[in-house]
Amino acid sequence: MTNDPGLSRFTLILNMVVKAPDAAVTGTKAGSFIIGPTTSWSARAPKGTPATGVLTLTNISGKPVKITGLSTAGRAVSSSFNMLEEGKRYAVNLASSSELPVGTHRDTLIIRTDDKETPELKVPIEVTIIPAVMVNPASLDFDLTSLKGEDGELAGFSKFLWLRLARGTGIEVTSIKCDLPFVQAKINSKDGHSIVLRVGFNASPSAGSHSGTLRVVTNIDSAGTIEVPIKVVAR
Repeated sequence: MTNDPGLSRFTLILNMVVKAPDAAVTGTKAGSFIIGPTTSWSARAPKGTPATGVLTLTNISGKPVKITGLSTAGRAVSSSFNMLEEGKRYAVNLASSSELPVGTHRDTLIIRTDDKETPELKVPIEVTIIPAVMVNPASLDFDLTSLKGEDGELAGFSKFLWLRLARGTGIEVTSIKCDLPFVQAKINSKDGHSIVLRVGFNASPSAGSHSGTLRVVTNIDSAGTIEVPIKVVAR
């Protein structure tokens, strides 16, 4: 408010710009760059699902440096990059192939630049692919030598087999077969993420040692047919 009769009040608008200091760059120095979070990349994913990640490169040389290309020795991992700040900051995007088999796969990412001091950066890569459906235990052993052969005794002799989806939910069992005719398996419980099978007997096996395979098929295509070795010893 003022003492001016013609302009008793007015509105004053102020704008303020606060410039925060640049965030500290984290990572490991490699030539003209700091690579974050580390100078290597490792990842883990279920079979049929790509593992993905991002490396950040920050130029600390004080002069503009451009990334001119990326390459890998094999086909396990694909790569691309985005410029975050011209000549200074880049994001390198990594993705493993969804076709990789179960196991550990290693490669080297080569980052090419226009910097004479650091024309190439080498980043070790390690991707571990796990089964899409985890099985526990890996095999089943039945020792029936202690049974007395009484009626109904074998019906209560069973073990549990756990099938667990490595990532997500929605697992269903579509088929259960065993090449031992006296072995049977039924779904005991399920919650969408895992299924518990009860494995037991529908008939008495003959005396001796019997080896076979329980084959379970689920709706998870990348899991294929799950094979569980079974050994039965009867007297």
